[in-house]
Amino acid sequence: RGGNVAAITGGEQLNSKNIERLLSKSQGFNLPKAREVKDFGVIGHKNSLFYPTIRVLDNEKKVKRLDILNEDEVYFKSILTKYKEGYISMLGFDSTRISLSNVGIEHLYMIAFLDKMESAGIHQISFGYGRRIWEIKDNDLLKLRDSTCSAESRKGGEDSALSWFRRYAFCYELQVPKDWGTENKHAIMLRELNTFFGRMYKLNASWERRNVTCMALIRTNGEESVLSKGGVPILKHTPFSFDVQNIALDEFVAELAAYYFPKSPFPMIDETGYKSKIDLNISCDIRNVELVNGELAKYGLKLVKMDKELDVIVFRQLNE
Repeated sequence: RGGNVAAITGGEQLNSKNIERLLSKSQGFNLPKAREVKDFGVIGHKNSLFYPTIRVLDNEKKVKRLDILNEDEVYFKSILTKYKEGYISMLGFDSTRISLSNVGIEHLYMIAFLDKMESAGIHQISFGYGRRIWEIKDNDLLKLRDSTCSAESRKGGEDSALSWFRRYAFCYELQVPKDWGTENKHAIMLRELNTFFGRMYKLNASWERRNVTCMALIRTNGEESVLSKGGVPILKHTPFSFDVQNIALDEFVAELAAYYFPKSPFPMIDETGYKSKIDLNISCDIRNVELVNGELAKYGLKLVKMDKELDVIVFRQLNE
């Protein structure tokens, strides 16, 4: 609020080099303009991605018309396709449907396990790199990881990232009857993904408990200096500041992990046992754990490494 618009561009331009250019103000700051939103197809949270059609033929067996089925006419449907040009990466869902456009394998499986995350009280955005374990012999399969796309983007920009999506992203949609329930819906999705990727890449995924090294937020004293004074909930952050007001501590940890340590091999977890809402303000390089700990010390908090048994997704290469 009260700031200046430096550029209207695509997400691929948001990198450390351009941030430093902007902050230094030492040179002209011009970035490629983002493509118009109208150039992209968007799936709605309440709309299907794929609609079944019936081809009606004439006497010469040529297509006379296509009758599109309404959603209430379909009991069950499932479809997995290649990357679809012109559509953004997006999730849509309701009580009977899961729709995903142009996402990688890791993202597909994370949605398949979403019911388990919710049951375990795990924030999806904090289910990062360190909780997705790859046990494979063929290192060439690592190109399927979402992080490979990020690496390609850093090396070659938008074109390299788009090339990754065209090769390794998929569209998926599942619709089931209303009385089948969320658990069955996700179980079907998992079974279908394992069947397809098991044949295509000799790859399966499972939800498991593993002992892993974590980055845990702990309390260093019994003081209540972080206790919220109330007010409008605020969760606002930049690479150099984090403002929290009247927010649960585990929400702060989830945002910190997702935005500033997404590729960390150490999952970030809340081990404070603190259930009340909190207020805190951090002013430092948020990507530097040592500096963050210096700020957290004001509130009797600290990030430390510890071994902990956690829920993880294990990607496993199948035997020939």
